Amino acid sequence: MHASAAAAEQVVNVGTEPAFAPFEYVNDKSKDKEIIGFDIDMINAIGQKEGFKVKLYPMQFDGLIPAVLTGTIDAAVAGITITDERKKKVDFSDPYYKAGLGIIINDKVKDTVKSAADLKGHKLCSQIGTSGAMYASKVEGATLTTFNTPPESYIELQNGGCDAAINDYPVHSYFMEGDLKAQEPYAAARPPDLRAVRHHALKTEA
Repeated sequence: MHASAAAAEQVVNVGTEPAFAPFEYVNDKSKDKEIIGFDIDMINAIGQKEGFKVKLYPMQFDGLIPAVLTGTIDAAVAGITITDERKKKVDFSDPYYKAGLGIIINDKVKDTVKSAADLKGHKLCSQIGTSGAMYASKVEGATLTTFNTPPESYIELQNGGCDAAINDYPVHSYFMEGDLKAQEPYAAARPPDLRAVRHHALKTEA
């Protein structure tokens, strides 16, 4: 008696934070609110090639690494920046995307904020647990407010609650095409960050 292919198929539980377009986000046009994006296409393609099925678990970004550590999920794909601190906790795959941070400023400060160096003393907003928040927390004299998702920080920016939002430049670019067209984009003065998913879900037999 042979086991069915479906029964033998390995399932890998993958956590993601579906508010980080264009990497992972909810397709509002789909009936089942499907999670789509660059990272999702990538992990599904890897699963198809390596013979495992991907089961997605949406959660907040700052909960992804703790979920990996506790075994709640097997891997995480969510535009995760490789940092020395994170490398002490989890294994990373080889980098698959290079991205830098960007700044979007409110129109009210466009005459005074011309670069990242001008953010000193300003009100900043970013997504909690991200490299953008890490960068913002080191800006001299600045006040940082963090949010669970990038869209929440953009709403704060548009409402005038902060002078600048700091996040990954591709994410800024995506939202600039929508409701943020009236805002001013700038690139932060720092080297590109490297993106990675956890190696555990991607390793193959030699």
